[in-house]
Amino acid sequence: MNFLRSLFGLDESPENRTVLGNNVRVDEKEVAYIRNSNKRLTILFNLYNRYQETPHATKIQRVYEKTKNIHTYLIARKRAHALELFHVQHTDHFINTFTVIIDVYQSHQPAPVAPTYPPVRPPVLDEQVKTEINGRGQVVDNRRPQPVVKPISVPRPLPYPETAGNKIARLALTEIWLNASARIIYDKINTANGVLVKEISFTATKQEQDNFLLFVSNRLNIRDISYVGNAMVQVPSNGANGTGIVPILYWQGFTYALNLKDNCLFPVRVNR
Repeated sequence: MNFLRSLFGLDESPENRTVLGNNVRVDEKEVAYIRNSNKRLTILFNLYNRYQETPHATKIQRVYEKTKNIHTYLIARKRAHALELFHVQHTDHFINTFTVIIDVYQSHQPAPVAPTYPPVRPPVLDEQVKTEINGRGQVVDNRRPQPVVKPISVPRPLPYPETAGNKIARLALTEIWLNASARIIYDKINTANGVLVKEISFTATKQEQDNFLLFVSNRLNIRDISYVGNAMVQVPSNGANGTGIVPILYWQGFTYALNLKDNCLFPVRVNR
């Protein structure tokens, strides 16, 4: 009971609350917990694909969806440690158990039979060779000699000039700070009652974050993304660099800034 109360923040003291308007630093451990949680969600999704042809596919899909909802819920409330504890106690055991089951099941399936083709026989040369007798009484083969195939010389690539001044430029990720109070308008919908404005912020509810992630998934045609927060970032837009508040996403182990005008992702690093 105490674990469930701490999991959903019922025992959180007022001293641990965050004051709006201040920059929020993301702990290195929390980023690692979020990264590991996304990896587990990917493993669950791949496990669901392996169970597609079995009667348990619906159950695996239901577990994946519930785990994803818990992931989104706890990250939105900055409880990454509780999310890691949930995965250790439940998700890891589930993945290990059902991975072993599907491995054993697939190992007992008959291997696909490779198609057999008739052997290709080399062409048979005409055994009757036309010959003639030359003036010296010798038998001579009058067939035309085959031309000799000459090898084609391929030019070698030019060597790279070895100079002491050659240096390779290195790219550095832009460091950012999360802004807990910034709100971003990402969509406007005309309705009968007026214009419906959709916003996203660090303090948004779970439903608001789900709506935003669904909007981004449909626009960029990607999935398994998480919303981290908003930050002031300088990103290129239509050939020029612009600075503004943009949403920060976590996808496949990396953090990205999303330019809503061009629908482009730019890798960034959250300043610890």
